[in-house]
Amino acid sequence: MIRYGTVLFIGAAIVAMTAAGCNDARWKEASAVRHARIAEELRRYSAYDAAGPERIKETMEIDRKVSEHRAENLEYTTELIRRLHERDVRRWVDEAPDREAMLRELWAGSPETIPDTWARMVY
Repeated sequence: MIRYGTVLFIGAAIVAMTAAGCNDARWKEASAVRHARIAEELRRYSAYDAAGPERIKETMEIDRKVSEHRAENLEYTTELIRRLHERDVRRWVDEAPDREAMLRELWAGSPETIPDTWARMVY
């Protein structure tokens, strides 16, 4: 059972802490800083939101310009990719005998050299 004096003491302590905290200069200063930060965040969100349609227009304009650039350069880009691919295939085919000769020379009946050769090929 809780005594009447204990309840009275706890109640008085709570009232004293609440009253002292709200009137404390540090609490008032912290509260003012917090309110200023909240107001600044609201201002920034409002400005960002208000600029939304303009940002969308700018993004659409950039997309339009990029699409035009791609359309204008599609033929050139396609030809460049085709030439580079053909060059790589041609190089791979042309160098195949050299690669095979190198491997035959390196491995020429010497299985003990396989780990070193493999290490040079891979690393």
